[in-house]
Amino acid sequence: MGILYLSVELFFDLVACILGGILICHAGDNYPKLYWGIIALCIGMVFMWENIGWLTIVTETPEYRFTDLLNIEKMLKWYVLASIVALFPTASLLPGYLTPFKILSFLLPSILLTTIGLCYLGFNGEMTSLRTFSDIFANFRHTDVMLRSILFFSSIITPVFFCFYPLFRRKLYRQINGMMYFFIGFICLFVFIYCLFVYQ
Repeated sequence: MGILYLSVELFFDLVACILGGILICHAGDNYPKLYWGIIALCIGMVFMWENIGWLTIVTETPEYRFTDLLNIEKMLKWYVLASIVALFPTASLLPGYLTPFKILSFLLPSILLTTIGLCYLGFNGEMTSLRTFSDIFANFRHTDVMLRSILFFSSIITPVFFCFYPLFRRKLYRQINGMMYFFIGFICLFVFIYCLFVYQ
């Protein structure tokens, strides 16, 4: 099953790279479009490289449990990158709204939780084995299980909130179009696939 999920993820990583390349080619003098194209291309390539590595592992080691619940390494690699990409609707529909301070404020939860997760892995590293949902509730008092649960829910809520944030504002500087709805749907699809990888 891990091979199937990874193959689907690789396909969407390729789509992200293609869309990033298209943005770069059509950017012209539109520097925000150029920057977002570069970001999309780089993130697509990073996730593609990561998923090819996982695909190699599960192909060469069939007994490897790719679908262990709440894999903290997968969550840490996803969280900040997904948060950055999910800011695109706000940057596009509210030009000039995202000052450096506001960008930092938006990304602060993901940066903070990712840092805590990395510190836990670096200084402790003890991971409770979670095979079923009942294991999560039975071991919830363990520090790593609480951290992984918080990280999981935050890594879902944050990108989804960022995508829909400009739509909740009363005044948009730019009119939303079909491509923006497509982009938001694309991000939501990525969140769904991410849930399948991390929490099944």
